[in-house]
Amino acid sequence: MKDDINAILHADSASGEQDILTQNWLTSKRQELGAIGVTAAIASASVTGCFSLDSFNDSHWATKGLFFGSLGLSIVAMIAVLQQTTALASFGTDARSLKRIRAIISKRQDAPQQDTPTPERMADASDERNFYGGHLIRDY
Repeated sequence: MKDDINAILHADSASGEQDILTQNWLTSKRQELGAIGVTAAIASASVTGCFSLDSFNDSHWATKGLFFGSLGLSIVAMIAVLQQTTALASFGTDARSLKRIRAIISKRQDAPQQDTPTPERMADASDERNFYGGHLIRDY
């Protein structure tokens, strides 16, 4: 996926290649979300069907807990798919919308990793202060 995003960001914008790659990425992302949504719905339906079995009522408490946990995760997956699909649907397929998508993607790729302390940044902090992620703990 990162290679696809790099290809989109570094493609020639004058020839329209960026728009084509962005549209292809958007289409494949929607298909991926659709497949995840169907899988989550099937998983939740099968787990819900197991609740009606007589042997389920006599099973160990851990089995019931795992079934309820898998049902919860399936529901969370369906909610996440719904949210992502709604977010992607808010973007149109015109050139302006594709440009907005590329702007959002490029911000995520260029974002500095501030949570990772480097040896240089740690050397700048004095020994008496706690240092993590570019911020002193006492600054919070």
